[in-house]
Amino acid sequence: MPDGGNGGVAGELTPSADPAGPEELTSVVLWAARHSAVGGWGQKPQLYALARKAELERSGESLPESGASAAEDALFLIPHRMPRGNHPAEALASIQWSSDVAGCVLVTEVAVSNDEDSGTVSTGSEEETRQGRLTIGVLRDGEYVCCLQFHDELIIGPDLADDLVTALLGTL
Repeated sequence: MPDGGNGGVAGELTPSADPAGPEELTSVVLWAARHSAVGGWGQKPQLYALARKAELERSGESLPESGASAAEDALFLIPHRMPRGNHPAEALASIQWSSDVAGCVLVTEVAVSNDEDSGTVSTGSEEETRQGRLTIGVLRDGEYVCCLQFHDELIIGPDLADDLVTALLGTL
């Protein structure tokens, strides 16, 4: 099934909560963010392929029990090994997903500038930044969702990390 060009799939399939629709990608991104948060702070970037249930069944992948009743177009998160790189955008440049991958999700920690007017993730001096977890999901049709999680706040918006959105879309 999904092969990002660096050794294949690693880990368990996880179904999204809802069938396909505009809210589905948001649901998948929030699930990946929550799942990552369980491991605490200081984690390496995590990458997931997104595959539709029908594609997984066609490829012979065994679905978890929780996915048996999911709609045919439900998205499943498939953990994938993140290539090494100095920055996630550099690592993503080495990935090219196969055509049966519907999209992908990246979870990475970032230092976020306290410049509230900018609305984008950027780095600044240590005194002016705070640690956050950025989760971005993209689909082949160009739809994307960004989620930025701080210790006490969650922001969902389209314009949080344009460079990483572009890098993820470039893998499809």
